[in-house]
Amino acid sequence: MGSSDFGIPLAELDRLLERMGLRQFVPVRAEDIRAASVALQSHKVADLSSCSPGITHLLTLVHLADAFASQQTARDCKTAENRLRELIRSEAIIRRQDERTSKRTGIPVQSNDINLPLSFYYHELDDYRGLSTLLIHYATEQVLDGLGLYPILYFANGIL
Repeated sequence: MGSSDFGIPLAELDRLLERMGLRQFVPVRAEDIRAASVALQSHKVADLSSCSPGITHLLTLVHLADAFASQQTARDCKTAENRLRELIRSEAIIRRQDERTSKRTGIPVQSNDINLPLSFYYHELDDYRGLSTLLIHYATEQVLDGLGLYPILYFANGIL
């Protein structure tokens, strides 16, 4: 292994996964975590040959989660929208790749169906004043719920 951040031995990554208890929430392998780390932080391409079928969805979702975590305001959703379009656009290619990987490894493909169309909407207030702003956010949330829209991120001055 090299001296890069991605040169951590798989056995060490596996022990880290166990200590974190991550497998209680999702069946993930050390190879998958390494691929996600490389895909997110580097211009290099991860070796997907030893990863679980469906890993390409995980990589895109990691990028989407990173875009959410980087947002300062609800208005900053352009990167997240780009990641969402990437996820939708690559669905057919990923499905074929998952089926081939599943045949090779014998691990069944997990369903990753996406219900189209997906998009992000936000509302923001220019002037926010604590409780009154919170009440406006809550009222907006109730109205949008009737339209099948729900909040995924809350900010002091808006909701995505």
